[in-house]
Amino acid sequence: MANRDAGTAPGQKASHMLAQGRLDGPAGHEVVPVLRGILLSACQLAGASFGVVLLGDSDHDVTDVVSVGVLEQELGVLPGTPESKTYLAGLLAAPQPLLRNDICAHRAGHSVPPQHPVMTRLLGAPFSLRDGSDGYLYVAKAGEGQEFSPTDAHNVMTLAAAAGLAVDTDSLTSNQPRQLRWLDAITELLHLLHGEIGREEGLQGVAELLKEAAAADTSVIALVDPVDEEGQVIVEAAAGLGADLMSGARLPRTHFLAEAMDSGRPIVSEDIRKNVHFTPPAAWVQTLSVLGPGLFLPLTTPSKVLGAMFVSWRRDSAMGDDAARVSTLAIPFARAAALVLQQHETHRIRSRQQRWMEAAGDITRLLLDEVDPHEVMTRVTRKIREISGAAYAAVALTDRVGPQDTVVFDIIDGLGLEHASGTRVPCPSPLAGVLESGQPVIAPDIVRDPRYQPPPAWREALSVLGLTMFMPLKTPHEILGALIVGWRRGSPEERTARNDAPLMETFAAEVALSLQRVRGNEDRDRRQAWLDACTELTRRLAGEVEQDVTLRRMVRLLRKVSGADFGAIILPDPRADDSASLLILEGYGEQHYSHHRISGGGLVADAIESGRALVSEDFTQEEGYDPPPDMADRLAAIGLGMIIPLTASGEVLGALFAGWRRGSPHERSAKREVALVETFADQAALALQRGRVQGGQDRSERWLEATAEMARLLIGQVDRDEAVSLVISELREVSGADFAGVIVVDPTEPTILRVVDFHGPGILPVSPDAWIPRAGLVARVIATGRRIVSHDYPHVAGHDPPPEWRKALSEIGLGMVMPLVAAAEEEVMGVLFAGWRRGSADERAARNEAQEVQTFADLAALALQRVRAQDDRERLHLLEDHELIAHNLHDAVLQRLFAVGLRLHSAAAASTEPAVQDRVREAIDDLDVTTDRVRWTIERLSGDGLDSAG
Repeated sequence: MANRDAGTAPGQKASHMLAQGRLDGPAGHEVVPVLRGILLSACQLAGASFGVVLLGDSDHDVTDVVSVGVLEQELGVLPGTPESKTYLAGLLAAPQPLLRNDICAHRAGHSVPPQHPVMTRLLGAPFSLRDGSDGYLYVAKAGEGQEFSPTDAHNVMTLAAAAGLAVDTDSLTSNQPRQLRWLDAITELLHLLHGEIGREEGLQGVAELLKEAAAADTSVIALVDPVDEEGQVIVEAAAGLGADLMSGARLPRTHFLAEAMDSGRPIVSEDIRKNVHFTPPAAWVQTLSVLGPGLFLPLTTPSKVLGAMFVSWRRDSAMGDDAARVSTLAIPFARAAALVLQQHETHRIRSRQQRWMEAAGDITRLLLDEVDPHEVMTRVTRKIREISGAAYAAVALTDRVGPQDTVVFDIIDGLGLEHASGTRVPCPSPLAGVLESGQPVIAPDIVRDPRYQPPPAWREALSVLGLTMFMPLKTPHEILGALIVGWRRGSPEERTARNDAPLMETFAAEVALSLQRVRGNEDRDRRQAWLDACTELTRRLAGEVEQDVTLRRMVRLLRKVSGADFGAIILPDPRADDSASLLILEGYGEQHYSHHRISGGGLVADAIESGRALVSEDFTQEEGYDPPPDMADRLAAIGLGMIIPLTASGEVLGALFAGWRRGSPHERSAKREVALVETFADQAALALQRGRVQGGQDRSERWLEATAEMARLLIGQVDRDEAVSLVISELREVSGADFAGVIVVDPTEPTILRVVDFHGPGILPVSPDAWIPRAGLVARVIATGRRIVSHDYPHVAGHDPPPEWRKALSEIGLGMVMPLVAAAEEEVMGVLFAGWRRGSADERAARNEAQEVQTFADLAALALQRVRAQDDRERLHLLEDHELIAHNLHDAVLQRLFAVGLRLHSAAAASTEPAVQDRVREAIDDLDVTTDRVRWTIERLSGDGLDSAG
């Protein structure tokens, strides 16, 4: 019992004064020094200016006054006076304890004698004595110092009870040495209230006091284990024989102290070995075999049983014969010890509670300062170990992003397991029960607990733990995880920590609230990320008309903000009621799908038709799940899946799909974000609708501009091939057609068609004299003059392209064959063909543009008609030239040749020379041949004119 203030304790000093005959109180009042020691403790604890004990009889007449800080005669309360009786009666009638921080306003109500020293604040409590009389202890402040607190009131109430016990003890015996021993022992107990020594040292001191006061050979103090459901007790302190053996031992519910604890009364045994209830642990039997008489004293307060004290003497001890008398003196000591222990425990709990509250406040401030939550949890575990002396502390959090049957040990501190922080493990027992029920679990010896199932890799390190607490991190709405705190088996800190369970639970609740705020901030940040994504969607896609780019950006934004492993945009296919277009699918693997036709039924159809979102935590097991066969293996990994309708202005444009791999880091968090995904889908639908409207307006303007430009250029264009090439290039540019061509009738060969120009992926360049059979859909349009427009062109009956084009044209979805009709004659001169690849963005846009394509066909027909008219005009000019030449040949050349022939005949007749005649006849023959040729030429020239006229 070292480190006492002022050297000697008040009770010991009083004993010395009594032995020396230097007491100021009335003769026979040996208890006065003890009472003054109690008052001194009360004043020190409460910071009071003075303290007073009033002793009265059954009629409330004051019989004795003891004070510190003021002389008794200065109080104006003299024994036997009416004023003193009225004063004591008024105090005893007050609430218990009496706490008045404004006594001036209540002075008259308490009948304070006029001569009493000035009091500004009053704190007091009554006590009752064995003979039925009463007493009162109070302390007071004379100035405006700090107010008395409820803790001060509790201390004073305990000290008042101790004063009553001291007075009762004083009256029990006239044996002065023994009386002083017990009075000194009671006084020593008061030092525990000051918190000047630790609990373990203090309890050991009480055991020593008990042994010395009773002159016993052994003493034991055993207290109930507050966290043990079976009612076990722990030997907290022992002195004398077998002390080392007994200290720290844990006794079962049927221990040898149970009878005294259950009955609440002391038990005296002449020979403890013959007591049927004395069943000490086997290891104690030999050591305690020398003991004979024994005394079992319950440690009880009005509200609970704290434990019990045990003293015993050797069989040959002279004091053993006086056990009954000792019990009479020991009962007040036991009562005082119980009060002191309870008060000390209350003070300790409040002190530790203050430390826990300060720690919780520090954690809250750190979290509000947006310090990294992981770092904060690190400080949580360190603070827990610092306050409680625990060997091990961990924060296990429910796994928000992993499988539901796992937990994440966010922080582990102690036992060399720090490296395991952040480990995700299957939820071990008994932690699983804590997370399920939200109730704490306190295991006195976790290793021997049948529920104990630690991760195998940690079992050896955790084997040193005894007391272990599992405190849920619980808020009003959810269980976030648990604090796990363990103490080394048998350590002093372990025994002390048994009473800290309520404090630990409160601390865990504060940590949970702080953690919830952090998670709330994280959720707020997540919501902000979704809002930013919606803003980004609007900003980046405003004015975007390339639908493929638009949709791909939508999917990438969705996956970025949600952590989805799969993302897709699905739109209904207007070409068929039983199919849909999977326009974009990205995620989980290198393969990306685009413009893929899928079944229009099942889950997608349900969401689009109903306009309601479909959310499933086991998406692939939903009835109606029917993935495309080539995607089934990849999509089989999906756990959480969502199909959200893309709705704008009351119209469902399609659906947005998001899927998360089963057990993926973001799957569980996404379950709470369905509303955010729906908001994103609504924004995406608006962007898609805006893109469609804007795209439609832009395409209309481009069609008009292209048509006007074509008309202007074709007015002056006379070359057929150039005109057709211009039409095709402009058509592909404005409509986005993948294939386009012009095929015309050959007037000289009714079984074939001439290919003027034809372009498209997989189509070889067309030669000038290219032709194809006059068959199939092209022949039908030429024959009927009616166009063909199909959303599935390769499957239209009669489709029979040239073999070299068949493969390339099989990719077409939308196809158009437009007749080239001469404006005046209504003659079909050929066809204009346009085709779009299946599922392309331009294909969807062109579905409503057949009339615009027909306009281009009309322009092409006009160009061909103009080329034909130009050819006719040139032919007419040529015919006119032929007539003129024939006329000139007939009138000039042929006539002159005829005249020359006549003259040659005359010349031949006139000559007598045979040689001359022969030469002239040869000339005449040559002239006849020339004449015949000229005549034939004239007939030919004249014939062309007649044929043309015909």
